[in-house]
Amino acid sequence: MAHSRTPARKTARTIPALSRGLKALKILASAGDAGVSFTDLGRELNDLPAPTLSRLLKSLLADEFVVKTGAGLYASGPALESLGRTLGSGGSLEELALEAMRAYSHETGESIGFARFYGDRLVMAEKVEVADSFKLAQYGYAFRPCEDEGPTIVVAAHLAGNEFNIFVRSAGSRIGSIATFKRRAAAYRKAGVQIEPMPHRPARGGPRRAALAVLDSGGHPVGELHTVVPGAHFQRNGKKIVACLLRAAERMATRMSS
Repeated sequence: MAHSRTPARKTARTIPALSRGLKALKILASAGDAGVSFTDLGRELNDLPAPTLSRLLKSLLADEFVVKTGAGLYASGPALESLGRTLGSGGSLEELALEAMRAYSHETGESIGFARFYGDRLVMAEKVEVADSFKLAQYGYAFRPCEDEGPTIVVAAHLAGNEFNIFVRSAGSRIGSIATFKRRAAAYRKAGVQIEPMPHRPARGGPRRAALAVLDSGGHPVGELHTVVPGAHFQRNGKKIVACLLRAAERMATRMSS
């Protein structure tokens, strides 16, 4: 009597480099903004040899899936955050920003943007634009430290020591005078909001940008909110615009701590 043979189960094949990369992304996503050290990441990847891990991180850094923090740790970058939003996971900070910005735009009729802080870079993450107001920077635009770049001033105002140094000396930094940059950051801390003419626009009667930092429960900047308002609008409604911008940041802070 013939016996039927049960087909042998095929062993699933994996691509080692892809498998390592996906596992690394999972670890980085779990670490979030806090970051993970080179040593701990290598250990989590089954004691991956240091040269191999260095090559992997170099590739992830180049593609913005990972960023290096001021403390020298590796944290999830804008490309990984974007991937998380696309897949329907993560992105909670952007969602909180969008909720707060919609309320601001409804109250003022002005455009507003949120740039997220990634250790040594400030990247445009979300925005709400109003048809008859200003177009804001594109998603993914990196604000570079500069004396007339309010979004970077308000973030730098809450950094200290090595973290401050890394940010102001990051790639593309346009700071001409660190002393001036520090003075403007100090003035922002005192005023609570940074108000300035837009770069390369007329200082008299031109559009005004108002920016302020968004802080986590520990007082560390997670990003900033900024609005760009026609000069005439700001002249008439400046107090309301500032009050609504402060309220938007407070909404985000309250939701982050809840």
